[in-house]
Amino acid sequence: MSTPPNGGIESHFEHPNDERNVKAADALERLASTVDQVDTKLLAVFEEKFADEDSIFLLNEMLRQIGFHTDYVDAADFVQDFIAKALREAVA
Repeated sequence: MSTPPNGGIESHFEHPNDERNVKAADALERLASTVDQVDTKLLAVFEEKFADEDSIFLLNEMLRQIGFHTDYVDAADFVQDFIAKALREAVA
């Protein structure tokens, strides 16, 4: 799994008093701390879907929403949601 853009973390440092950025930074750090717990088969599917341009756009959009409009229990939860959304978009 590639390192995600640090939009929430960078925004936190630019606007440290904005609670939304604090929440986003905390959520991204929590996800990053659980990446090594994601099942390797699930990661393989994630990496396969992550390879195309449409999926990269989706991934970036999902990462920007963390802490603002979405929250995930752990990295596996995020990866499963990404795969489901990428598959839905592929058949749409």
